[in-house]
Amino acid sequence: MQLRAIPLEPQTLPELLNLRGSESSAEIGILDAKGAVLKAYNYRKLFEEAQTCAERLISAGLEPNGKDIILTSFENHENHIILFWAGCLGNIFFYPIAFNMHLIIFSWNSCVTHTSFPSRSESTGSLL
Repeated sequence: MQLRAIPLEPQTLPELLNLRGSESSAEIGILDAKGAVLKAYNYRKLFEEAQTCAERLISAGLEPNGKDIILTSFENHENHIILFWAGCLGNIFFYPIAFNMHLIIFSWNSCVTHTSFPSRSESTGSLL
């Protein structure tokens, strides 16, 4: 998806990210626990990465508009941010949980259908 012309007053989060990507050269820093910048994204690059991830989520079979949700937890804040924006761009609901809450998910396995995606090394491409 290419950046497109949108109203000056964005109405949705994807429109806001798209607008910032077309107007701003400001960067968003991904910080480590000590506050050092690990990686920086400009808004355009963040939009492109999130759009690619959204396309991969949809190609993997996730459906928008509440039919599927993304329930996730990452220690890696970069992946968390990209997946949040991918959910916004793909209109797939995103629910982050605290990383140390992973034990709770195991009790949900009997009542929740979930999909495991191949790891980066197991696939030709990755979702992130």
